[in-house]
Amino acid sequence: MQDRMQLDMAIRDFGNKNNLDININQGASVISLENEKEIWIEAPQNSVLLVVHTRLCEVNKISISQGLNLLQQNLQLQNMMGAYLGIDEKTSTVRLCVSVPVKVVSVELLSNVIDNLIHLSETIKI
Repeated sequence: MQDRMQLDMAIRDFGNKNNLDININQGASVISLENEKEIWIEAPQNSVLLVVHTRLCEVNKISISQGLNLLQQNLQLQNMMGAYLGIDEKTSTVRLCVSVPVKVVSVELLSNVIDNLIHLSETIKI
């Protein structure tokens, strides 16, 4: 319970610091950025992980070779900076994700994760 309170406070403080109104409704919230990019923050009530993710592309708009290239990049751990690629079945999109244990989340960590996610999403070759 204390970890969850710490997480909620870190998300709220991150939002205040960046003039964002972030409300975790049903375990998720979306941050819309100026460049039409969205960052999702997911923290289901009993989860030990906070997941931050963004859309890279639609699954049905990439070729097999592009898909294989994405899988190869997924294994380049140093380049991925702790992030990983996944597919969101609901939206049929390839997502760039970072998972962080709830008990270590702070405003600074959340800022770094989001900044790195944005930077990495701009460097991944599809």
